[in-house]
Amino acid sequence: MALPSDPDALARDLDAALPDAGGLVLFDGALEADALAAADALAQRRSLRLHRVHAADLLHDRFGAVRGNLREVFDEAHAASLLLLTEADALLTASPALDDDDPEGPPASVRLRRYLLDRTAAFEGIVALAVASVAPYDDLRSHAVVVPR
Repeated sequence: MALPSDPDALARDLDAALPDAGGLVLFDGALEADALAAADALAQRRSLRLHRVHAADLLHDRFGAVRGNLREVFDEAHAASLLLLTEADALLTASPALDDDDPEGPPASVRLRRYLLDRTAAFEGIVALAVASVAPYDDLRSHAVVVPR
């Protein structure tokens, strides 16, 4: 399904494609205004509150702080919300320094995406990410409904 000029038509398509309990949407290469219009239409269709956050505002130089910022955003959004992270590439490609107590493992960017997926799975609403391209995010794409430009 592509991003049409009619956000209500896209909202209908997304409503049919997403599970009843929520899900993950990736807006691939959409202009921020188009992603916002589509997210707003979907939120209205599902009687959800739209909670919009600019992903770059969550960044920090330490991994634990970024993870904490994400946790706060999900907590603020609560259930029965559509959480839209605009310009999410900033968050998805971030490589903050790991904290001293973090065990060895994958790089911080991979850990952040895993944390985001875990929070999305536990969230009783919809999470939508506006990204420049979904190509680098196979780990997210397999869990999401992708809306190409």
